[in-house]
Amino acid sequence: MRIIAITSGKGGAGKTFISVNLAAALAYLGKRVTLIDTNFTTPNSSLLLGIYAYKNTIHDLLSGNFNTNIVYSTPYGFDLVPGSLSLYSMINARIENFDKVFEKIKSEYVLLDTAAGIGRECSYVLLSSQEVFIVVNPEITSIIDALRLKKAVEAMKKRVTGIIANKVRSAKDVERLKSFFGEEIVAILPEDKRVINSIEQKIPFIYAYPKSVISTQILNLASKLSNNF
Repeated sequence: MRIIAITSGKGGAGKTFISVNLAAALAYLGKRVTLIDTNFTTPNSSLLLGIYAYKNTIHDLLSGNFNTNIVYSTPYGFDLVPGSLSLYSMINARIENFDKVFEKIKSEYVLLDTAAGIGRECSYVLLSSQEVFIVVNPEITSIIDALRLKKAVEAMKKRVTGIIANKVRSAKDVERLKSFFGEEIVAILPEDKRVINSIEQKIPFIYAYPKSVISTQILNLASKLSNNF
């Protein structure tokens, strides 16, 4: 089981979009994949798939209900462990129970869609992972926060498998990002107005726009992971 966290230093970088599409891409390549929504306070993964309510969620497990089924199949070949959209779900949730979720999963790849930043919620999830992708945008604030996060991840002795540059608008953006992260950048996703369309349609972008640069980059990254990158 390969446990990969997808995180960022700032909110709005595109972690959930990338998590959902990378899970779909790995499944498309024939891999067994489970995506876990570990943004316990504001989970969004299920919303991108058009599913707004599950009977049971990871918050049930965090609340001590360890025998509850919280793994669901999606129409795109991967499994999802969703989060609860109810604010009340956090009342009895204990983050210390999180590691119990791996007992319910038998996939080759487990993707963890984390909260942003390096607070307690995200830190605990990162410690439970084996490796990390950091999502960054071209804005200097996003870059600085990503650099801080990268240092924190390395201090945890976790492998930073790569940096995913998202919402890139120009060659100048690419140059700026490469000046900070160099060869650590494993995918460059351009800003694309159709991202909003795919989210509104509740369809992973790689299915809605399979010939786009974004889809090509995500499928290439999934292929590298499949070959033990």
